[in-house]
Amino acid sequence: MVSDIVSRWPVRMTLPIEREDRDADDRLTEAGVERLFAIAAETYFDLCETVGAGRVATAERVTVVGVPVGGDHVTISVGVIEIYPDEFTMEARVRPAEGEGVAARAKYRYTVDGGVGEPMRDEFIALAHTARYTN
Repeated sequence: MVSDIVSRWPVRMTLPIEREDRDADDRLTEAGVERLFAIAAETYFDLCETVGAGRVATAERVTVVGVPVGGDHVTISVGVIEIYPDEFTMEARVRPAEGEGVAARAKYRYTVDGGVGEPMRDEFIALAHTARYTN
């Protein structure tokens, strides 16, 4: 029996996927994961008072695609997993809304104009400590 480690996430949402978000084998494309990640990350940033528009820029993206998605919705969870003086890393896990497995994992590194600073760091840590969703 295979089981996943249970992780807690500050944001979990169910989102529709479009035909163009999948390849011929029904696996999510990198562009599809990017679209979903952008929506979930925006929801995460809406929880933050310290992350202002134009202050954060995507520096690097790494996406690993997994199981096919048979339905027309996925669940995506995001959270900040690493914090540095001038940047942070956000991770996402995408699962089919129907069925088993992980459809994609992604990590995005963001640079922060003016640096992360203690208020932003503390906000990210507080969101991680109060995370209540599993995915």
